[in-house]
Amino acid sequence: MESEEVSSLVSGLCGLGNHTLIPRSDACASVEALLGQLSGAKRKLDDDRLRSAEMLKASRVRLERLRDSHEAARDAALRRKQLDRLTIDYLLREGHDGAALSLVRESCVGGADGDVDPFSDSRRVLASLDARECGPALEWCRQHRSRLRKVKSPLEMNLHLQIMTEYVRDGRRRDALDHARAHIAPLLGGSDDSVRTAFSAIALGARTSRHPYSAMFHHDAWARLRALFAVDFLRLIGAAQTAPLLTTAGAGLAALKLPCFHACDESSADCPACNDPYRSLAAPLPAAQRAQSSPLCRVSAEVMDEDNPPQALASGAVYSRRSLCGTAAARVFLM
Repeated sequence: MESEEVSSLVSGLCGLGNHTLIPRSDACASVEALLGQLSGAKRKLDDDRLRSAEMLKASRVRLERLRDSHEAARDAALRRKQLDRLTIDYLLREGHDGAALSLVRESCVGGADGDVDPFSDSRRVLASLDARECGPALEWCRQHRSRLRKVKSPLEMNLHLQIMTEYVRDGRRRDALDHARAHIAPLLGGSDDSVRTAFSAIALGARTSRHPYSAMFHHDAWARLRALFAVDFLRLIGAAQTAPLLTTAGAGLAALKLPCFHACDESSADCPACNDPYRSLAAPLPAAQRAQSSPLCRVSAEVMDEDNPPQALASGAVYSRRSLCGTAAARVFLM
């Protein structure tokens, strides 16, 4: 509930108590108006209470997941559950709701069913933006206006500017001005360069080649609106902008990537960062800086140390002594 609405109700109640000598009809009308405002305020408070309960439930689920992730190092079942949660989150972000629900049912991951609904709502808004329609996105902005104001989101303003731009593109400048007066002017909190540019674009028309006014009529503006909505949606549901699965995979590959990543002509078959398909993912990641390294034998995958020292063959290949003894006993020749 907005603070302005609360202030209006308090001032109305105080004003009703101060006026003692007013006609009965005016007093009844004032009381009925206040009752209507109080009913609306009660309905909004009930909605806020339900929304707060849902957010509290989601926070409790996330705390349980953090606890499981801390204990996952000692429990293989918890590690598998954590991987399923990361996969479900990634599938939902990419729009594969059916696959995500199937994985939820198969893995029995608690708390993930409720996470599907927000993503399905966002899918509807994104589909409308792809179809160059602003109605569902504006409705979503109206439902979350107070929270969007707290994060200072320009999404609603940009949506109205895009509607005004489409009016100008169709040659309906009068409709563009009427829309700006009705919807953009109430959102202005001060000087806004984008609004000033938009009004100048109305005067110049859709065929102008002057910068920055011509940028208002580029078709990639819909892609920018889509990206802006995706950012605000993830911010409002408390999700990271980058999928946790990608962050986790990047952290693991960065830990395996050595400074000699690009210089190595030959790669180890056991190194994910050195082989496809992970090699292309590891290429832009930073390399792990290690003061000491532990060489592994390509045959046995054992660490070569003082108890199992490395042995170099005439070909230049290096294997552990234990592996060479085992292959010699089996009469297998290494190159």
